[in-house]
Amino acid sequence: WAQERFLLANETFYNLLRKAADWLPIDFSGVPSERLEDAYNRYHRGPKGQFRLNLRFQNPDLEQFLIDRGEVTTRVTKDQTGKVTTTDTRRERAVRGGERISKKLKELLK
Repeated sequence: WAQERFLLANETFYNLLRKAADWLPIDFSGVPSERLEDAYNRYHRGPKGQFRLNLRFQNPDLEQFLIDRGEVTTRVTKDQTGKVTTTDTRRERAVRGGERISKKLKELLK
């Protein structure tokens, strides 16, 4: 995502390239910060299981990013013993999915 962040930070350059190369507009809404991308990479390089759950619990932005991308379907929380575990968010994802569809339809109908 470094290239997208560069273009986002250099809007004039991006607009010149877009016109010169006849690019379609880039949707920058899903581009993570460098800090979030670093956490995302650590998550995927690390072992599955408790390591990943702990990393998600310690990084709420990573947790939300993974849920928004559909890479995980559960939220992390601590149980009564203090162990990091997961809770189901399928309903929450369905609601957000409906909201995204509604937003896209409104944009298309403008």
